[in-house]
Amino acid sequence: MAGLAKFNFSIEQLYPAAGPLRLNTCANPDCGNFGHLPDFSRKVLPDKRNTCPTRKAIRALQERRPGRYRLAGGSNDGDTRVAKVFEFAADPHEWKDQRKLQCRAKLRSGSICKNGFSILSEEHLTAEVDRLRNQNGVLDGPACGCCGQRFLAAPEEFCMNGAHQRTKTRSGATISNRGIPKSVRVIHKRCKGKKGARITISLPHARQKDTKDNLRILHALLNSAGILDVQRMMGSAARGQAIGISRIYDRLARYEQVFLAYEREMLRRWKAKVEASGKPVVHRLSHDDMVLTVNWETATDRRNTKLNCAVSADAISGYVYRIDVDFDPRARPLDIFNETYLDANGMPANLRGKYGKPRGKAVTAPLLGWQRPTGRFHESQFFAACQNELIAFHETAMRKLPKRVPKIAKPGRS
Repeated sequence: MAGLAKFNFSIEQLYPAAGPLRLNTCANPDCGNFGHLPDFSRKVLPDKRNTCPTRKAIRALQERRPGRYRLAGGSNDGDTRVAKVFEFAADPHEWKDQRKLQCRAKLRSGSICKNGFSILSEEHLTAEVDRLRNQNGVLDGPACGCCGQRFLAAPEEFCMNGAHQRTKTRSGATISNRGIPKSVRVIHKRCKGKKGARITISLPHARQKDTKDNLRILHALLNSAGILDVQRMMGSAARGQAIGISRIYDRLARYEQVFLAYEREMLRRWKAKVEASGKPVVHRLSHDDMVLTVNWETATDRRNTKLNCAVSADAISGYVYRIDVDFDPRARPLDIFNETYLDANGMPANLRGKYGKPRGKAVTAPLLGWQRPTGRFHESQFFAACQNELIAFHETAMRKLPKRVPKIAKPGRS
């Protein structure tokens, strides 16, 4: 470790672009840096009441002025990383993956704040908030492939263009009673004639003809019924029929879309009512965290997945916010890794960054945790999931390969 090259950076080189959230500021309300971004200027203007300040006063003002921070390394040795792959294979480098800012402003008591906090990325937080708000695109709905206009945002800009429905059987016979179509085609009027202007809108509730069945499922779920209980309740024992598990999940997904759309409409009306009244809005939030354990990740390791859930509610109105869970079952770790860290030719990408110096040439170093494209994930669990997926694939492939390979006769021998 002593012979490795180390990287030394300044705040100007590592500080991310400041956004409206102001994540990277001192959180102490008694500090002069509260809400103030780092100030990279070194000039201090003299006070109008004292046109000739002493050098000692100027130095003290520079060291304790609002916006004064100091860059520090990680909190422990676990933040140390050693890069010895790809371009650093022959020349390993060591760096602190989690950098911190230490506040150097003055408190009301006259002492130095010394409050430390990790550097965060507003881009990652904004992307995660958007994902939670629209439920991974459920509330956004389909959009025009040409201009990106959402169908639910402006349905009057679209017109019907037919339906997707089978008209003939496999044998070629005409289907007379086709029922409700599974999906319909619409065209964005402003983009008519352009590529992507015609899109398909699916109707997940089209096959749910009996409303009483939906109400029965909803009442069963409210009384803590499981999926198998719902299946037994919906099936007909006399006729030997049973509803499929996939159909139950389709109905549950439909419930989610309806409830979330209703919630969004109620919040829109509430916001318009409050804005019209002109009264300030005061929220008193109560928050709680809980951990849920779900099924095995794979049959080989038999390890349960722990989900960290955050639950918040408004104490005044009693409104309960959605439960946010740090797990997305539709995300495939290897697909995310390949899309993020490999280019079109399969070569490594997004692994290092260039940091310019005021005097001297730029320094090339591995990207830090909050700079990487996967910084919004818990990266240790993310890379472990990639490794587990590779191990599971290898074990499955080994089981499917033949145990014995027939010997191939060497040329020249009969």
